[in-house]
Amino acid sequence: EWRSVAADGMGIPKDATVVANVAGYRPAKKYSFFIDVASEVVKKQSNVYFLMIGEGSERESMENQIERLGIRENCRLTGFLENVPEVLKNTVDIYLFTSGFESSYGFRSLATTP
Repeated sequence: EWRSVAADGMGIPKDATVVANVAGYRPAKKYSFFIDVASEVVKKQSNVYFLMIGEGSERESMENQIERLGIRENCRLTGFLENVPEVLKNTVDIYLFTSGFESSYGFRSLATTP
């Protein structure tokens, strides 16, 4: 079983699909769009979970949006994690990059991580 203990600790079922983003919780990272996407996906597929790995000034706004959309069960705001590479490698199925400011560098870095 490839799914890590990290998923268990977050209350994510082993057979779930996990979508993640790693970024500071601030407007430039467009987590509001990430959450809107999560809402649309969960309407069609309830066994998809969304990890928002980071921390920042937008946390309360993100929590409010998640509550308003009724997707709390499928969303995890993890805060800062020491083991991000391990979580990405052993827990995440899809990386959803929503920031409008960076290039595709994050994708290249993720793709080359052993």
